[in-house]
Amino acid sequence: MTRRLLLLALLAVGCGWTWSRWRTAREGVRPGAGAAGKIVPPPPEIPQTPQAALVIDDVAYDPVPMDRFAELGVPLTFAILPRDKKSQALADKAARLNFPVILHLPMEPMDLAHNNPGGAALYLKMKPEELRRQFEKDVASVPHIQGINNHMGSAFTEDVPRMTLVMTWIKERGLFFLDSYTTQRSVAAKVAQAVGVPCLVNETFLDNEDDQAAIERQLDGVLRLAMKRKRTIAIGHYRRKHLIAALAKKIPEFRAHGVDLVGLPTFYEHLRH
Repeated sequence: MTRRLLLLALLAVGCGWTWSRWRTAREGVRPGAGAAGKIVPPPPEIPQTPQAALVIDDVAYDPVPMDRFAELGVPLTFAILPRDKKSQALADKAARLNFPVILHLPMEPMDLAHNNPGGAALYLKMKPEELRRQFEKDVASVPHIQGINNHMGSAFTEDVPRMTLVMTWIKERGLFFLDSYTTQRSVAAKVAQAVGVPCLVNETFLDNEDDQAAIERQLDGVLRLAMKRKRTIAIGHYRRKHLIAALAKKIPEFRAHGVDLVGLPTFYEHLRH
């Protein structure tokens, strides 16, 4: 098993990636939708109607904001933090409201002294068996999940051997992975391809600046990306003060431009065939 994982890790270093390049910001990566960079052409399954998937990260503690998000009337995807006292209840509530649920898996960031991912996180110092136990506990704490994305993780997602372990466990469960893209040196997509896990990459953080006008500008960028590329993924955060108001103002503009807001799993359907 160890030799197989090593081979997968080596393959991951050399392989390319799939249908789109995505650029975003967090943990030191500059914010902004559509930053310059290499563009990989999308596959032929891209739909005629432009689509955008909005993921709400850091879901924990409080069920009330979920009701406010639900009032927006669009299929958001909720990324729920593991092993919080409310994790199961929040996942159950999202499922009852017909929102897709993914696990927001904490991973070690670069600046660990100033960015604490918590006791449920995967850390670089952990041995493989410790990582596996931590992963299994996290997954078990959030029901209804269809996939996983990383919470923080700017250090962990740069590590090929450890990401290979995680992707192997994700594959065993038949889940997909969304790279939140908290570092430009993330190997998540390459490793996922080598292991055989459906993986896409976030392109925009909506609310690094928790200001309604700033969030609206980010949403304008998401709209442009959707119209240009037919698909785009953006991430906002559950407890940001101004996110819901910005979404309420901008969602009609997506509709007016013919851009469908869809649940994140929609984007993975063609990758599973």
